[in-house]
Amino acid sequence: MTGQTDRLLADLRAGDVVTPGDALERYGTMRLAARIVEARERLEPDEAILAERHVLPSGKTVTKYRLVRRDGQIALSL
Repeated sequence: MTGQTDRLLADLRAGDVVTPGDALERYGTMRLAARIVEARERLEPDEAILAERHVLPSGKTVTKYRLVRRDGQIALSL
């Protein structure tokens, strides 16, 4: 696993939502989808990463990733 994946997974577990723009800024990667695949391989059995597509006012579509618990709870940092 990469350090980028480690940081991504830590942020998702802390309740952050991550977009490709965030990934470039925070982790220095333009390959967020690849890092998500790696992160999914490291999840606990009760965790899942969801992808949600959002249309921006400009008409562009962006995918946002977040971590949820299998019981439906969103991971939140305390």
